[in-house]
Amino acid sequence: MPGSDAGVFARDVAAAIAQKPACVRLYPCLVPEGTGLAALWRRGEYAPWSAEETVARLGDAFSRFAGAGIPVIRLSVAPEGDFDRSILAGPRHPALGSLVKTEALLCTVRRLASQHGVPAAMRLPASCQGYIWGDRGSAAQSWAELLPSGDITFVKQPADDGYGWSERTGWLVYEEGYAASIE
Repeated sequence: MPGSDAGVFARDVAAAIAQKPACVRLYPCLVPEGTGLAALWRRGEYAPWSAEETVARLGDAFSRFAGAGIPVIRLSVAPEGDFDRSILAGPRHPALGSLVKTEALLCTVRRLASQHGVPAAMRLPASCQGYIWGDRGSAAQSWAELLPSGDITFVKQPADDGYGWSERTGWLVYEEGYAASIE
């Protein structure tokens, strides 16, 4: 939104977490035709986040909300023909949710690696396989840099102990049903 930047957004995420909501929705700002925002955009007084910035910011926010036990129940506005055709600018991508969840898992593992060291291996539920590679392989390089051994195993064992890092079980859970084991 106009007047907002990465720092404002990060403070908003922290403030939302402090309120302990039952759930959150994350909607990146889009610029539809016929709005005041469109007029600002046309005059060069507003520029929405790029797709890359959106994925980075929402991925970090998703990771932080999940780590606090707060489910993210929506990522972006649902596709709707007339509305989609009215979009002049903004991060509209058909795989935005998947890209954000991929980034959220990367953010979470990076954060844990900074606290506990780089893992030698990771185990993830088979349902997370797409989040390792990302949309069209977009995350493969990031994972190669984060986990040089490349030792990622996909298992059928579901996570069942909530959100965040559990020292007791060794499972990192960033969304209900999606977990990583850091060894």
